[in-house]
Amino acid sequence: ADRIALQGLLAAAWALRNESGRAQVRITECIKNVNDVVGARARFQALLSAGEPLLNAGFRQMAEPLAREADKLVDLMDDPAERLRSLLQLSQVQENAETTHLAATRTIMVAHQPSAAFVELLRRALVIWRQVRHQGDRLECVERLAHNIAWGSAPELATEMLNACRDEAESALSYIGLSTGMA
Repeated sequence: ADRIALQGLLAAAWALRNESGRAQVRITECIKNVNDVVGARARFQALLSAGEPLLNAGFRQMAEPLAREADKLVDLMDDPAERLRSLLQLSQVQENAETTHLAATRTIMVAHQPSAAFVELLRRALVIWRQVRHQGDRLECVERLAHNIAWGSAPELATEMLNACRDEAESALSYIGLSTGMA
């Protein structure tokens, strides 16, 4: 997993030096070597750590194969809480990289407008959240999900999430997540 993360850093370095051929070789090596990592969650983290430097450097298209492979691994995780955490982590990394890149190219700051892909990932996360059974995980996940929904400006998903809350504790954490996501 550490080697995959280093290959991602090298790919970003080569891309920054305008040597996209060498960067693509490193990305291909990441995808090929990820099967040596044991466990879907560990492979997911390895791919995400390899793709994040590329995303942060503004090479979204180069990082796309890594993000696609990481997204495939989310569905292979047994625990719905881990699936939800991973999906939210992936969507947040992708959206933050896009927002940072756009903010760096503007002279006037405007309100964040989430991408359609981010909102779709939030819809998927809401479905996964309904599958989480353990109360502790469910409470943690509802707060994270609410934070991302508010940050993503998706009021229709907020309403749907609040309607799916089972008890007062879930509702309270939903409101906390919603309020922190709007800040």
